[in-house]
Amino acid sequence: MTFDDFILIAVVIIFTLLIYFKIRNIQYFRREMYINKYVFPAILSEKVRGKYPHLTKQQTDLVMVALRDYFYICHKAKGKAVAMPSQVVDVAWH
Repeated sequence: MTFDDFILIAVVIIFTLLIYFKIRNIQYFRREMYINKYVFPAILSEKVRGKYPHLTKQQTDLVMVALRDYFYICHKAKGKAVAMPSQVVDVAWH
């Protein structure tokens, strides 16, 4: 193996790694954008209000914000366990 062969192999490996990490970052960004833009079905808020009838519409909207935050935190945790922030958010999740 010549020095030129070694350089060529090194360049190919580096280029492959750069492409891999670029694609991974794009996928990560797309998942993040999906979480940010996702519109929760209205039935989720209705289920939360059914379980917690004392909550106002504004409070239920905050629960939906907290659910989105939970999904975002799970995304950032990259597979590590994340505790549910509250029982009311857990109701929205299920």
